[in-house]
Amino acid sequence: MAQKEKLDRDIATEIAAGIPPTGVDGVWAILDEEDQQFSADITDPSPMRIYFGRGRLELGSLNTRLMSGTYEVENENLDSWSLRIKFEDDDEKAAALKWMGKDEATLQLGDEDTWVLKRLNYGAASPFEDTIVGEAVAPETLKGSRIQESAPHHRRTGTVK
Repeated sequence: MAQKEKLDRDIATEIAAGIPPTGVDGVWAILDEEDQQFSADITDPSPMRIYFGRGRLELGSLNTRLMSGTYEVENENLDSWSLRIKFEDDDEKAAALKWMGKDEATLQLGDEDTWVLKRLNYGAASPFEDTIVGEAVAPETLKGSRIQESAPHHRRTGTVK
């Protein structure tokens, strides 16, 4: 048992060493646990994308922002972070980010589905338009994380534009 714990700790240390100084900042593709294949084609409306930047986050597809909010890293362990996410509708959720590598992580948002995140870029700017199209999308609507054809580590805080 002690040998397995040491091996787990060694793996976590190796993963943590690969986490870039910008942490989670950048644009990530959101995938279901079952559907980890996606097209990197920018015109493909799926998968959904999430942008993390200086304490704020935005969810969208292509260049359309569907929802935004703020986040704060509350606790950093070697390869997992505890986050507090507050959406624009004042819905606040605890989240767990588990790093799988430098550009891959899983995000467990409250009691909802786990999303597999794959970083698309480290961009400092949001890829989404400044205006939110239509009504805000409730977080539970994002279960499954896909839109169908019709449709140095440090604490970060921020506010929605």
